[in-house]
Amino acid sequence: MKSSNDQTATQIIEESVHVLKSVPLLIISKYLIGTIPFILYFLFFWGDMSHSSGMESYLAPFSLSLAILFIWMKVWQSIFMTEIKAFKANTKVLWSLKRVVKLILYQTIIQPTGLFLIHATGFLLYLPFPWIFAFYQNYSIDNNEPGIRGRIFSAYRLGCINPRQNIKILFIYSLFGFFVFLNVCSVLYFLPYLLSRILGIETLFSMSGFSFLNPSFLVISMGITYICVDPFIKTTYAIRCFYGSSMLTGEDLTAELKSFKQKSIVFAVILILFLIPISISSQTITHTPNELNESIEETLSQRKFKWKIPRPQEERVRTGMFDSFIDWIKPYFKSFEKTLKKWFESSSRKPRGSNRDVNSYTSSSQISYTKIFVILIIALLCIGLIFFIRNFKLKKKDIGAGENPLQSETPDLTDDYVDADNLKHDKWRELANKLIGEGSYRLALRALLLSILSNMSEKRFLHIARYKSNLDYGYELERRTHDNKDLNLLFRSFVKRFDRVWYGLHEISETDISIYVADQERILGFAEK
Repeated sequence: MKSSNDQTATQIIEESVHVLKSVPLLIISKYLIGTIPFILYFLFFWGDMSHSSGMESYLAPFSLSLAILFIWMKVWQSIFMTEIKAFKANTKVLWSLKRVVKLILYQTIIQPTGLFLIHATGFLLYLPFPWIFAFYQNYSIDNNEPGIRGRIFSAYRLGCINPRQNIKILFIYSLFGFFVFLNVCSVLYFLPYLLSRILGIETLFSMSGFSFLNPSFLVISMGITYICVDPFIKTTYAIRCFYGSSMLTGEDLTAELKSFKQKSIVFAVILILFLIPISISSQTITHTPNELNESIEETLSQRKFKWKIPRPQEERVRTGMFDSFIDWIKPYFKSFEKTLKKWFESSSRKPRGSNRDVNSYTSSSQISYTKIFVILIIALLCIGLIFFIRNFKLKKKDIGAGENPLQSETPDLTDDYVDADNLKHDKWRELANKLIGEGSYRLALRALLLSILSNMSEKRFLHIARYKSNLDYGYELERRTHDNKDLNLLFRSFVKRFDRVWYGLHEISETDISIYVADQERILGFAEK
């Protein structure tokens, strides 16, 4: 897993979007519970203080209520960012009453100062703005540091990690927030006119003309933009703090181990579910052996089961598979021993005129025949073992000397977790050509797609990540090469046809795979431009 220093700003933002899509709705609702009341009351406060004639009489209680709702928002945003970081670390957050009270106290002391420092550095002194903004975002995460000094030091240390990445994140979100603000203003301005022109519904906004564009309209647009953009910013800084703290605590490795542990627990549960029926069927029978034998004999004595009873045969004791093999091969050894015995007897017969006892010769020859037979079998086994070891070493040497590097590193294309970064794009192309020659057109098509993705990753048009789909790669390629329309159109067409073959039931022929190969060459050609 990459640390915060190894990842770029776009990678952190892309991962934060993925995390925000993956977290439960309960975590997102905690952010909305804290933010929406403050935004609505602030809009009411703005409108009332701008147009009311007797605002001096109730300015103090309204301001106090707004301050309380500000603390309310910051506390819930702190809970949101803490649970986002815990979700990334694959842990759970336990909120006790003591911890919540400390969280409210620490946020009340520090967060109001951000209203002055962030805006002052943002409008007057731009240079320290990224560090100050990152500090207040990091401080919102409840990391159980002892005391307010420990929390301030921790937020400052995490804010100083990789400042270039922090500045790029703020720049990207500034552009993103600006365009979201323009979109919100366009919707709020043109929606009343659309209702008037299409449905004939006249509203105060459609009749007011350009007077609709007043400061209240801009404040409402800014409030909606804040609710739309701020969750992404909070999530990005929570993930950034996770990687920053992992440099000291190793939380990223712990999260990976926990995810592996969860998978093993799921596997164990499935295994237990499969073993439950076996354990139930193998429970101890409460009947006595005599009762069981009587029941079996009574059942087998019925007429309908008599034809299944085999004819009586001699009982034969079998102690195992090895004994059965010995019984089967024993006659062959005996016949082979008799043949050797006859051959030795014929070659070593007693000469005429010899007074040697024949019986003693026969008994001694029987013993020698058995020894010779055993020695011969052992010699043959040793010779066979020597030849086997020699051939294995020669084969291993030939494989090490002449093996194709592509074959030794070829990944399993049927595995859904194969990434395009496993091989270079030319190696993927070689593998595709090999699979085409073997007739595996479906796997060859996936190798062609991985070759394209690997090439785009080498050119830094794409960032390969396991959680991304082919559609995500299409959007990312269009975002980074928006001026190369031919490349984007051809890539989308290739991915669409690949999905129909790989995830659907469409067959692929030799003619089709040749078309895919030509399209792959065209895509790589457009990428070179």
